[in-house]
Amino acid sequence: MKTTNRRSRKVKVFESLFILILCMMIVAAVLMVHHVKVEIESNGIESAETAVRKAENLLTSGILSDKSAVTRFGDYIQWDDKEDAVKTMNSFIKEYDFSYAIFLGPNGQGYDQDGKPQSAESLPFQTTDTEEGELGFVPFYKDKEDTYMTAITYAMAENGKEKGTFYVGVQVEKYSISARLEAYVEQGVTYILDTSNMSMIGSTLNWEQNDIEETDLDQFLRDFHLSDETAEIDKNMKQTESFYLEAKKDGSYHFYMPVEGYHGWYLCGCIPSDVISHESDNVLSLIKAIIILAMILSILIITGAIYILYRRRKAERNQAEKNELENAVFDALSEKSDSVLCIFDLERHQLEKVFRNSKRILGRDSEEYIQNPQLLKEICDLASPLLYERIMERRIDADESWQLQLVHAVTGETRVIRFTIKSDIVIAGKKKYMFYWEDITQNVRVQESLRLAAHTAEQANRSKSKFLSNMSHEIRTPMNAILGMIEIMERNLQNPLKIKDSISKIKISTLHLLNIINDILDLSRIESGKITLNNQSFYLSDLIDNVVNIIRVQADGKGHGFEIHIHKLWNDTLIGDWTRLNQILINILSNSVKYTKDGGRITLEITENPGQKDGYANLTFLIKDNGIGMSKEFIERHLGNPFEQEQTEEHIKEGGTGLGLSIVYNIVKMMKGTITIESEVGLGTEVAIHLDLKIDDSAPQTWMELLKGMRILLADGDAVVCEDAASVLGAADITVDWAEDGNTALALLKRGFAEGRSYQAVIADWNLPELDGVNLMKEIEQRFGSDSPLTFISAYDWSEIMEGDQFDDAKHFIKKPLFPRRLNAALESAGTDGSLVEEHSGQTRGTKGWRLLLVEDNDLNREIAAEFLTMGDMEFDTAVNGQIAVDHFLASAPGTYDAILMDLQMPVKDGLTATREIRASNHEQAETIPIIAMTANAFEEDVKRCFNAGMNAHLAKPLDLKRMLGTIEDVVRKNRDGSRKYEKE
Repeated sequence: MKTTNRRSRKVKVFESLFILILCMMIVAAVLMVHHVKVEIESNGIESAETAVRKAENLLTSGILSDKSAVTRFGDYIQWDDKEDAVKTMNSFIKEYDFSYAIFLGPNGQGYDQDGKPQSAESLPFQTTDTEEGELGFVPFYKDKEDTYMTAITYAMAENGKEKGTFYVGVQVEKYSISARLEAYVEQGVTYILDTSNMSMIGSTLNWEQNDIEETDLDQFLRDFHLSDETAEIDKNMKQTESFYLEAKKDGSYHFYMPVEGYHGWYLCGCIPSDVISHESDNVLSLIKAIIILAMILSILIITGAIYILYRRRKAERNQAEKNELENAVFDALSEKSDSVLCIFDLERHQLEKVFRNSKRILGRDSEEYIQNPQLLKEICDLASPLLYERIMERRIDADESWQLQLVHAVTGETRVIRFTIKSDIVIAGKKKYMFYWEDITQNVRVQESLRLAAHTAEQANRSKSKFLSNMSHEIRTPMNAILGMIEIMERNLQNPLKIKDSISKIKISTLHLLNIINDILDLSRIESGKITLNNQSFYLSDLIDNVVNIIRVQADGKGHGFEIHIHKLWNDTLIGDWTRLNQILINILSNSVKYTKDGGRITLEITENPGQKDGYANLTFLIKDNGIGMSKEFIERHLGNPFEQEQTEEHIKEGGTGLGLSIVYNIVKMMKGTITIESEVGLGTEVAIHLDLKIDDSAPQTWMELLKGMRILLADGDAVVCEDAASVLGAADITVDWAEDGNTALALLKRGFAEGRSYQAVIADWNLPELDGVNLMKEIEQRFGSDSPLTFISAYDWSEIMEGDQFDDAKHFIKKPLFPRRLNAALESAGTDGSLVEEHSGQTRGTKGWRLLLVEDNDLNREIAAEFLTMGDMEFDTAVNGQIAVDHFLASAPGTYDAILMDLQMPVKDGLTATREIRASNHEQAETIPIIAMTANAFEEDVKRCFNAGMNAHLAKPLDLKRMLGTIEDVVRKNRDGSRKYEKE
């Protein structure tokens, strides 16, 4: 009893002494911080010290890593089996970049990694004493190759019995390089100082080199004129303190820091003063942190000393201190983990330990779970209703795991937690449960994302498979028609009508096949981001004419009514991509024609509103049909996706690739417009496209001034046409009256003439009710004679009114819809020479006798082009490659050729190169002769390359007779009219 009391008093004395030392250290630290505050002139030193500290951390990390490797392999190697041990040592030094490995048994005899015998006397270094289980380093030394070396020593023991010593050689350069100052590349230098012999290994003193050199502390201090600081340095090193010195003569700062990985080493960092002066981070805070760290290290050292002195204390106290240390380590590790580790005491029926990361993962402090058992019950209830009772009754005999959702107590976010119970845990001889609350929210989200991605990929794969199936059907259908018609032609060579009908059907099937190919190419270019917009000035009226000409043929083939209405359309000259806008309208209208049953009704309405920006017009293109329509579900989920089609019986019957709307959607998006679709199965579809297009200010709208003050009478059975035209013309101070039938129009003419308000022009639809346009025109001429106003016959399609001879007496025609520019041109033309406003016979103005140079390497393509030229009454010479074409042209007399048709991809010399050589030649026609590209390269960039090379026009294959002859005539006449030279872009 007395002994126990005596020991208790000693414990109290040492505890008092410990507290006194701690207080003294705190006071000393406060005084030191105060001193630093007073003395420091800038925060640059702290930034430099931070860099050295970082280098020391890297060095320590490398040392600890090597120590850990030596420990693992030292304990792993079976030293009694020399052959196996030698193999393992060789693998070990190669894997961890060590120089050698030596094992010496308890008797001082052993072998190296090559199996050569070794002894304590043959070691290339002086050994140091290390206790069992400890690791250390030998002093720096040079090996036979003058390499600076050290060795890690590991005194191994097993079951309290000495097992031997494991020596691992390490090049000091490995540690010296790892400790370089990253923040002061080519300016800061570091040395590793071995306090056992005061030798220093590090980079050269020259700031601009990276060599390794050796010196000692005395020489180092002399080099920097710091010999007077030797005593202070010795003092600090004995106390294992970090410190720095200023070498004022050399203009540098020297930082000394003990290496945490091995206390026998110091890291010395040397940084020029002018570099430190630029560092401006919060120096004082870092110095405080360093001092606090030194205090903590000192406290740990003192605590360790007290532990050694009182190692005979009660086993419970030793175990408690051990548990406290383990808990501190686990808490530190748990901060980087997504699992909350808990220990449940089966005797007290409560949690005895909850790691601190519970605050981050679950939103509650660990103490809350320990003090409030209800919180554990809530988690258990979320996992399983009876789990809490089973835990309390010790009925968990095997590991179990559940997944639950828990609301974070701070953020309110729902977290997915995996609750695992380990039942076979024994701590200090007592059975306990160990709980893991693992946050798997991110993993669940990733798995869900992967599932969705897989589902999306599967959907895309199904869509593409469906697309290939549809494409097979779509391509084989016209191919079947082509091959079938060819077979029919071969069997009916003596039947011209049958041959003519077959050719017509082959042409239709070929154009359908070409459209399919173009759709596929467009989608591919859209998905690869290669499609671009070619914004140029164009007439909207011309674009609508082109669309109407194409769609009306399709609509007439199915007996559809097709009408076009324009509302408030003031601007006809716009800037945009004519081709893409044309493609949008044709795609949508073609779908309307295709998916509307025979005899349906299709309308195109164009409305202009002010644009969102000055100088822009907002155009709305509204396409309506009364076709088979689409379901709302398909519109919401699939419309606009490539390869997707409505799968009703009627849609499948009509066929299609599922690409048209996807292309339209993407082009509208590229043009920064919007598209909306409303549809109902069996009732039809309505598509609205909104685009902002720039108004071409360089083409002023002069038609208002020219028509101002006129009186015009409109006669049309469609009231909407009359209202729209009257609205636009009326706003330009043009008096407009209109009638919906011929008799009403004639009555208005009579009344106006009688009241002295005669009309200057009458525009009458050819198919007026009661009295058609031509008969109305004849009535006007009979009744008013020389006082008759200008009379125009209007129609959407010229072919409708050109077939019969009842219109032979008609002088003036105008095409609907009645665009202002078109109306102005018609009135102006009819008022000057009385000729037809527009020529629509389809005949050219004469190309007979023109001579062209046809350049084409493919025999079949050359034959087709030659036949087309013959149909246009033109003569031609041929060349099979670009070189022959250049030679032909240069050898020809001026005026021999009116134009050149040039293929692009040819052997010997391609068409672009041949064009450049022609333009650069000294031939009299080099700069003026029209050169027309004739190629299968039909993308926008291909057209641009043609024009940049010097060509005047572009014809895409397959060739179209009408377009080919029209293009040739256009470029040749422009060249003849103005002798215009080619201008390089």
